[in-house]
Amino acid sequence: MWRRAHHGDGPESATTAGQVVQRLRSGDLQIVLRSPTGTLHQGRNTFSFEFRAADGRLVDVGTVRASGNMPMPGMVMSSGLQLLRTVVAGSL
Repeated sequence: MWRRAHHGDGPESATTAGQVVQRLRSGDLQIVLRSPTGTLHQGRNTFSFEFRAADGRLVDVGTVRASGNMPMPGMVMSSGLQLLRTVVAGSL
């Protein structure tokens, strides 16, 4: 599940709810994974992604696909994710 974004007036205040779990960079794009607690755990999780340009503003990246997996001894357990867009461009 994805959390609906909460936003303010400026680019830095247009953030999703929750604490940062991880930040990744892909070229000039920063991808931020957030959750209410700042961690992910076994079972269902609520979390959100932000896609930000170098100047900090949110960027609409178009269609996003994702999947999850959990490594286990001798196998990998895979799971689908439900992606829900928010009204804030650049935030899922």
